[in-house]
Amino acid sequence: MSHNKHYKATTSVWLSLVAVLFAGTDTANAQQWSFDASADIGFIYTDNLFLAEDDAAESELVYSVIPTLTLTSEGERLFGRIQYRPEAYLYAGSSEFNDIRNVLDANMTLAAVPEAFYLFASAAQFQSLRALEGEFPNTNVAITQNRVDSQVFEIRPYWEQSFSFGDVYAQYSIVDLGFDGDTLNGQEIQDVQAQDVQFRFSNASRQQGLAWGVDYIDQTIDYDQGFEFRFQRFTANVGYWIGDTLRAFVSGGLETPLGGFPDGGLEDDFYEVGFQYVPNARLDLTAAVARRSFGNALRLNGSYRLRRGTTRLTYSEEPQARGQNIFGRQPLTDPNFIDNFGDVPGNDDTFILKRAEWSTSLELARTVVGLRLFDERRTNVSDVNGLQLGNEAFSGVELSADWTLGARTGLGLRIQQASREILQTEGDIFTIGLNANYNLSQRTAIVAGISRTEVEGQTLNGGDFTEQQARLSFRVSLR
Repeated sequence: MSHNKHYKATTSVWLSLVAVLFAGTDTANAQQWSFDASADIGFIYTDNLFLAEDDAAESELVYSVIPTLTLTSEGERLFGRIQYRPEAYLYAGSSEFNDIRNVLDANMTLAAVPEAFYLFASAAQFQSLRALEGEFPNTNVAITQNRVDSQVFEIRPYWEQSFSFGDVYAQYSIVDLGFDGDTLNGQEIQDVQAQDVQFRFSNASRQQGLAWGVDYIDQTIDYDQGFEFRFQRFTANVGYWIGDTLRAFVSGGLETPLGGFPDGGLEDDFYEVGFQYVPNARLDLTAAVARRSFGNALRLNGSYRLRRGTTRLTYSEEPQARGQNIFGRQPLTDPNFIDNFGDVPGNDDTFILKRAEWSTSLELARTVVGLRLFDERRTNVSDVNGLQLGNEAFSGVELSADWTLGARTGLGLRIQQASREILQTEGDIFTIGLNANYNLSQRTAIVAGISRTEVEGQTLNGGDFTEQQARLSFRVSLR
């Protein structure tokens, strides 16, 4: 995919986003728009500006000016949000590093035909990891070469409709990931464009009698240097509801084998047997075992609604190209940034992805608590030429808690621990952060926070470090 091709794709998505906005304004009387603007002005103290090893750490005071502009639509036919945040950092003792980091998060959905046909468009820019073998900054404050601007754009028309005889879902999406010509190890990072076709037709949600369905996916990943991967899968399933709580089913079909990714043909057959158990409105559990083109596989998806929260458990085994994980690129400032542990920009490896995740959230009167654990294994890792690479492993745990203390004060705590085995190295990262905000009035607040990050074995040459930060800012809302 050439730069010209990337530019055209990016431009087309931006135009689509604008088109969605203007199309929504045709229903102006039903549309509800709101605009919010705020600014955080303050300072950040770090005791390790360059994320160096502890005996070479340098402290720094950084002044920050971070305005946030948000446009929200909550109409009947157009809904979504556009948020832009330029983060300006001024370094007291190292002014040559003064910079503005642009962060954009925009998504809009237009119900072109309510309850049937929709058009989704999104655009995002953020800072994420450049390479796994470099430092691991978890904010935009540290000075490091291991940060890269990432832009992700998507346009997705889709059809979602329920009939008396079954439910239909069909989509065609184009996702474009670009790095503005940035480099990695002396070579330009590959831009990536992914196309995703999906079609599902099923009556399983009726929860009675004979259950059937068909499912087709066709995913193409086009890399800037001319590599292309394609994966297809066609599935037909039939089952039966025993009462209205238990569905037993068997599925079969054709799919692209792992070694056939470049061509993407429906070459190998597979089958799956399993059950779905829905005894009440709170519990929904699906489990299945399969014989896939790459061997035996297990699939599990369960959720349970607690009285004041939700718990979910998932496990899957799927062939995958790393380019399929475009939306897996998380901003360094994202709460789930530890998922970046296995992300390499522009990488064209393929592998078998085995991932388990358990998450629980509780919402109490003045407290919200979340817990997430994940374990991910990547086997049969190979590059575009079929060269076998080492297997990879990632695991992590995340605990978050937010408290509302009276009408003016809020506290937030986040603890994260993650480990990885990749590129013949083992690495660990631990972060803990405590944030507080106090509302002075309806439009003003004081925001403060402290954090500590510990990293071990993050680079091929070692590079262990710790960093501590303290933040204080004044926030004013201009709504």
